Formats: sequence, structure tokens, C-alpha cells
Amino acid sequence: ADAANALYCLGFALAENGYLDEALRQFRACEDLPSPTPVLMSSTLYGASWALLASNRTDQAKVKIDECRSIMGSVPMEHELHQEVMLLYADVLVGVCDYQRAKSCFEDILAKLRPDPESKPIDFGTVLYKFGRLCFVLGDTELARRTLDECVRWKLQIDEKSRVLSAALG
Repeated sequence: ADAANALYCLGFALAENGYLDEALRQFRACEDLPSPTPVLMSSTLYGASWALLASNRTDQAKVKIDECRSIMGSVPMEHELHQEVMLLYADVLVGVCDYQRAKSCFEDILAKLRPDPESKPIDFGTVLYKFGRLCFVLGDTELARRTLDECVRWKLQIDEKSRVLSAALG
């Protein structure tokens, strides 16, 4: 388990610094180890999916995120990365042009975040932004405008300065 955890951590460090192919090698090595725990395996698959999506390998990213979600569904407790997995899943669905399922996924995430947006303030604003952009792609410009306006109000309320805020204002 220590070796798997080390590979997982190394994979994420590499991915976050743009070394996506090397990160994927570390995630694969972690997957190949005997008996990683379901939590570690789902986290590793999440990391691999993230790196694949970041390197525009959307079909492969979809396979990994589907595997991740399957393992997470078999674990009795909620995984600590559950929210992040759902957001990545929505991003992957957008990447493979499955816009209606992506829209439904974003709506589910927003429904979970809306009662207490302060618990994950940056995630809430990011999901609003991504959902607004998707609504625009789908041709629902009124919902897109309302959602992006809500995103801007939220980002200003929490005093966040980010590329997402700049893009939403743009």
C-alpha cells in the first residue's frame, strides 16, 4: 500500500506540473500493483482520467473515469474525491460531446452544492461557470446568461480573483 500511495502522489505531482505522460506512467504502475485498496484505486483512476483529459485523450479519459465511478459506487462510504470525480466526469462528457449527460451531471453537482456553497466556494463558482458555458453551447442562451451572471456574483462575493472570473466577465 505504501508503494501504491507513493506512485499515486508522484503521479499527481507530475500531472499538476504538466508532466502528463510521466504522470500516466506512475498511475499505471500504481494500478498494476497487487491489491491496492478500492479508495486508492479509484483515486488513481481519477488522476489518470484527469491527466488523459488534460492531454486531450478524451475517449481514454472516459474509460478511466467510468472505472473510477464504478469502484467508488462499490465502496460503502462516500469517497473523499466524490465531488471532484463528478466534476471531472462532467468535463469528460463535454470532451466526448455528450452534452445532455454533461448538463444533467452539472445540474446534479449544483443541486448538491447549492444548499451550502460556502463549504466548497471555489468549486461552486467553477461549476456555475462550466454549466453556463455548456448551456451556451446547447443554445440555451438565457440559462447561460443567468448562470454566468450568478457565477460572477458568487466569485465577487467570495473575493476570488481567477481566470474563471475573468472569462465569465469577458
